[in-house]
Amino acid sequence: MSESRQGLVEDLLSFISEPDPSVFDALATRVVAYQMAHLPAYAALAPAGLDGWRGAPPVPTEAFRELDLCSLAPSNGDRVFLTSGTTRGPRGRRRVPDLTLYDGGMEAPFVEHVLCGDRSPRPWLCLVPKPSDHPESSLGYMVGTLAERLAGRQAVHWLLGPEGLDLERT
Repeated sequence: MSESRQGLVEDLLSFISEPDPSVFDALATRVVAYQMAHLPAYAALAPAGLDGWRGAPPVPTEAFRELDLCSLAPSNGDRVFLTSGTTRGPRGRRRVPDLTLYDGGMEAPFVEHVLCGDRSPRPWLCLVPKPSDHPESSLGYMVGTLAERLAGRQAVHWLLGPEGLDLERT
């Protein structure tokens, strides 16, 4: 019987909030097994007899142009993030019906590795598209979400507008 998505998401969020290296291998193996069971296109990339997460196949970037690599059925509430479009051909797509893991996994590493553990509110200067201007940008979504959580009452300045870099603000 296949593992429940909800149980796996809960365990991933628990790991994100309190990382325990002793459970990483088992958790990563469960993620790969879930993906293999629920995404036939992904399973087709895997070698026979895959054992553990270390042998999990990488997903070629071209796959995001041609395949819906999401284990949940499409719905009207899905977010769709697009690649930047800097390569030839159609832009890659990533459908995300549930932002729970996106939202749960971005703050702690950002605070630790970018803010050096200092959560003090401060002004933000953002050089990525504002989420309302480019809702298909996953980077804009993440920066907007983090700014909302961490800037506090401090100002958030978006220097990229619909017309490009806002030189008047620089």
